[in-house]
Amino acid sequence: MSDVTGFPLLWDQLQTRRVKWRKPLAWLLVLLLGGTGGYWWWYQWRDHSQDAPILAAARRYGVQPALVKAIVWRESRLIPEDGGGPARLD
Repeated sequence: MSDVTGFPLLWDQLQTRRVKWRKPLAWLLVLLLGGTGGYWWWYQWRDHSQDAPILAAARRYGVQPALVKAIVWRESRLIPEDGGGPARLD
């Protein structure tokens, strides 16, 4: 099929020629979605990993769990290995 001037249409060329960028684009999309999903899972896990100790401390001191979680977040970003201290407050 050709257009009025006799040159083949670009659409016909794209349909008959193998497009080489589809496979790398598909892999990039898979990696992007996988990385986004992995980060979301890790963030959710980290955010709820210390819920049991936070609830226990809230019951012990008679305060709301959100207050305890806010203090723990400020001190260590909910990472157990990153122990904060009084000198660490920024």
